[in-house]
Amino acid sequence: MTNWRKAMEVFNTHVGGVASAHNDARTQLEAFKNQRQSVSHLLQAQGREMEVANRTRLTATLDVTRFLLKQGLPFRGHDESLNSSNKGNFLELIEWYTQRNDEVAKTMNENAPGNNQMKSPTVQKDLTRACAAEVTNVILNDIKDNIFSLMVDECRDISVKEQMGVVLRYVNKHGCVIERFLAIVHVSDTSAISLKKAIDELFAKHKLSLSRLRGQGYDGASNMRGEYNGLKALILKENSSARYVHCFAHQLQLVVVAVAKSNRIVSDFFQYVTMIVNITGASCKRKDKFRQLEHDRLVECLEKGDIVSGKGKNQEISLKRPGDTRWGSHYITIIRLMSTWTSVLQVLENVYDDGTNDDNSGIATSLIDKMENYEFVFVLDMMVQEMSNRFSESSTEVLTCIACLDPKDSFSQFDIGKLLHLAELYPEDFSLTDRAILEDQLETYIQNVRGEFSMIEDLGSLAKKMVETGKNTIFPLVYRLIELALVLPVATASVERVFSAMEIIKTDLRNRMGDEWMNDSLVVYIEKDIFATIENEQILQHFQQMSTRRIQLPPLVCMSRSDASGSSIKK
Repeated sequence: MTNWRKAMEVFNTHVGGVASAHNDARTQLEAFKNQRQSVSHLLQAQGREMEVANRTRLTATLDVTRFLLKQGLPFRGHDESLNSSNKGNFLELIEWYTQRNDEVAKTMNENAPGNNQMKSPTVQKDLTRACAAEVTNVILNDIKDNIFSLMVDECRDISVKEQMGVVLRYVNKHGCVIERFLAIVHVSDTSAISLKKAIDELFAKHKLSLSRLRGQGYDGASNMRGEYNGLKALILKENSSARYVHCFAHQLQLVVVAVAKSNRIVSDFFQYVTMIVNITGASCKRKDKFRQLEHDRLVECLEKGDIVSGKGKNQEISLKRPGDTRWGSHYITIIRLMSTWTSVLQVLENVYDDGTNDDNSGIATSLIDKMENYEFVFVLDMMVQEMSNRFSESSTEVLTCIACLDPKDSFSQFDIGKLLHLAELYPEDFSLTDRAILEDQLETYIQNVRGEFSMIEDLGSLAKKMVETGKNTIFPLVYRLIELALVLPVATASVERVFSAMEIIKTDLRNRMGDEWMNDSLVVYIEKDIFATIENEQILQHFQQMSTRRIQLPPLVCMSRSDASGSSIKK
């Protein structure tokens, strides 16, 4: 262009009409510069929407899973088809949740991709496994490299499969004694070798070292406490510091039973007690009569003001058969027999009056005579008094030394010589140098704490107080002795409670439950206090990493940043 006076005319000719090449190029350039209309942006936006919907859907599924696990309820239903009136707890709760939450409803069922519904049995089990894994991680992180003890027992489940329950006992960083359920493992048999192999595999799975084991607690069965081939002996061969303690509660029960059987009067007494319990509860008719008599008696006592009402009081009770291996069962039976004395007598009189069976009538008459006999009543009262007393202190070597740490009565049992001997029993924890330092540390320690901690009555409270005041770092070797004393398992009640929980989780209707599914459910159900502290995000990320998923679930932080960048584009 040589004539600049005609520049505007030439430019307008170049721009042309609406459909000209220039205007078309300009429109495409503007579209390219607008990121919100670009292909990459549209794909990113669609992907982000899918991730948000996936997170909402998965969170709703996890919320339902958490509720069912916490309550120990079954997931599946007998008929989970679309036309079923009861699809099972999981699907019914998902439906209930969806109907009451619009945000969830937008991402579930028909609004979700057919291959990403997040309701399948596989997803349910994966989420449960993730929940259990996070609970176990909290326990293992609490133990870290500290010393701990092992409590083991075995029991058959409803499917007649031998299950081994494992509980760990340790002292946490706050000085508190903690007992946590680790796992329940199916074992092919209950021989010591099989149990030891299962424990080794469990420890390897959770990266626990047998060298940190300082105590073993069992119920006293021969396969557990055998001197040469028992589980105790097999572990002691690898770690001599893993001291074995026979469950004190079982010892008490076995001693009481042995003494009772060696005394004719007491032995006869318990035989008659067992017969009374059996005859009184032999049929539904007698049980109903017993309940009604007890109900009428309680109502009469309340009306007369002999007893007071209140929350948890005057609950319905039944007679319980005593058992040789269930500690305290004899005591409970006697207490209940005394409290329901008149009702039991009335039921026995009804059995006699019924007269349909001569044998039962004769037994009932003998039992009535026995219950009204002075000797029987005297022995009953004597047994209640004796069984109310505590079991005497064990005189074994380790426990005698440990007793010297007891803070009761201003550390009246404190003995430096015995505590030094206790340190010698644990060469893995006290080297020769440590033992040389320990004597001076014990002398300084007792002078320091005798006045300050004079009101403390038990070793557990002492450990917590030492952590609170920082004395665990001032007297580290003394605190190590206290830790060793506290980790020793004096009773295996925690393992027994595991089997009680197993009966709730694996029932007659759930007798086909797999071992891994049962273990995961039990870990969450038993350690629900830990489970309550775990955030959903931890579980969701664990679930995401278990296998390749159709839709990725980026961490919540990443999604927040994406949303923030999206909002800046809109501006």
